[in-house]
Amino acid sequence: MISKPQTLVEASPDLPPGFPPIVIQKGGYPGEEEIVREIGGTSFIQSGYSATVRMPLHSHPFPVLHIVLGGNVTNRSRRSAEAFAVAQVEYLPANVPHETQWQRGGAGFAVAFEGRKAEEWQAWGMLPDSPITLPPGLVSALLLAVRQEALSPDLAAVTGAESLVAETLGEIARRTQPDHRKEGPSRRLRQARAILLDTYNSLPTLADIARQVDVHPVYLARAFRRAFGETVGDCLRRRRLEVACQLMAGSSFRLSEIAREAGFADQSHLTRTFKQYLRMTPVDYQRTVQGTGSKKRSDRI
Repeated sequence: MISKPQTLVEASPDLPPGFPPIVIQKGGYPGEEEIVREIGGTSFIQSGYSATVRMPLHSHPFPVLHIVLGGNVTNRSRRSAEAFAVAQVEYLPANVPHETQWQRGGAGFAVAFEGRKAEEWQAWGMLPDSPITLPPGLVSALLLAVRQEALSPDLAAVTGAESLVAETLGEIARRTQPDHRKEGPSRRLRQARAILLDTYNSLPTLADIARQVDVHPVYLARAFRRAFGETVGDCLRRRRLEVACQLMAGSSFRLSEIAREAGFADQSHLTRTFKQYLRMTPVDYQRTVQGTGSKKRSDRI
């Protein structure tokens, strides 16, 4: 039986007038509860299911970005079926028919882009035209940071959430969309980037990479930023964070071991970088993506 969502309580009564409220409501499916906040045309929705729920074929009139927080969920389209586990990410453009089933309950967090906000992101080329699925990694961590900001009663959270959404969409676009510039990166720049991505767990210097591709270090630094929209250091840091997020989601390594494998100097370096760029600690991320059992692993360091 599907019913219309009903508001249970406003979870942020102390916010000043005019600030977007955080609302807890009963969802349209048995056992579902939602925490919802709408900020300037973007809705942030955390849903929880206490039992198996099957949502018949449906579509959304707006693009949706979703991450699994707990349990297992299967999405079926007219052509295929795909199962998602914790920390996996799915993007659906508007009006894509799909059937969703949560196995024995679970939880998820969604960002829905409605109306003019969707049009703005599409005009900037930041919303893909086709469905996309991504394994646990940096996009997962960014979405968890979005969730943390969007559902916080802190007054700065509104701006923080919007900023993190932009970073998340930018990271997705970087991975999935072609470069539309008239002249793409040169062979040497592509080679330099490949070396950088492959040697993330060592200490490659700009001079070393420049020597390998036979260019001057100053030229490499300037041309790399023009070609890829980020500095050499930013590219390396992003790659290391990606590897660290993957290891935290898919292994039982201690954080000190993950830091070493991902190329950070030590666990403190990993923690500082993680908090600076993702606004959460590695322990917080690991507990979320690994479930309750990760607490003991993370604290045993």
